[in-house]
Amino acid sequence: MNIYINTKNLIKKNKINKSILITGISYSGKTYLYQNLKNNKDINLYDADEIGVGKWYNKKNQIVKFKNNANEKRFKNHNFLWDIKFLKLFLNKNNNCYLFGLSENIFEASKLFDKCFFLNINSNELKKRFNKNDRNNPMGNTIQQQNIILNYMNNFKNQCLQNNFISIDATKSPIDIKNYINTLI
Repeated sequence: MNIYINTKNLIKKNKINKSILITGISYSGKTYLYQNLKNNKDINLYDADEIGVGKWYNKKNQIVKFKNNANEKRFKNHNFLWDIKFLKLFLNKNNNCYLFGLSENIFEASKLFDKCFFLNINSNELKKRFNKNDRNNPMGNTIQQQNIILNYMNNFKNQCLQNNFISIDATKSPIDIKNYINTLI
């Protein structure tokens, strides 16, 4: 069952009283939601990419740069991981916040949050978003990367549900989701 974020229990006098994670696969709308909500003065919003919690690592656990034309072999030999120690420190300083992002260790990281939500998107909508790519993030720029995202989608959704993440229907337009959230804060 897909639902919108119900923040009534998370808001106290227009202030968030919990750390909230909003995640989703690439192209699900995380950054778009963040960009449209970040000017709200009543809540603290952060994009995981902007705070620098995540890095690409090779099999030797060395930090490497993302290659825009990364293929399946590169993804098998590299991981995008959040630094859990960094995240703990960040959340201790900013415990009343929404954090938007995704990493390959998202389920480990999710244990640090009070509530976790995921943007649930279907493959048809995802393909439409691939074709309207106006993102700054290079992930998904190639057909091979898009196929990796599509193949990962169902596994990710199942893992989110197994980890008790709350589903947000990302087939609704990001503007509709933003407006719904704004009516509650």
